[in-house]
Amino acid sequence: MIFDKENLFLDGVAASGMTNALSNVVVNGEGGNAANPLYLFAGVKGGDAGKKITVVLETADVEAFTTPVTLGTFEGTATAPVKAKLPIGAKKYLRLKVTSTFTAGTVTAGLVNDVDHG
Repeated sequence: MIFDKENLFLDGVAASGMTNALSNVVVNGEGGNAANPLYLFAGVKGGDAGKKITVVLETADVEAFTTPVTLGTFEGTATAPVKAKLPIGAKKYLRLKVTSTFTAGTVTAGLVNDVDHG
């Protein structure tokens, strides 16, 4: 799995104290769906066992997200990160709302070409 800085929502952000924290905005070209969709990955490095992260993927036509649309809600743990194909319905802009019960660790989340399904 290779991360591209332009497709990163979060890059090593502290996982503790996140309640509906907003990520960076990622530009999805001119919007629309791809024939071969990217994957949404959200993982917590060094996170405590038994805790979880909830990621809400939102999309909008304008960067200010005045009328966001939720594409999906995903949950992950320190040992089972979020690995999901980008849902149909993506508009020009994408962002995450993240809530975490972790007290340790850092979150990295972004769009990637492939993920390890193991």
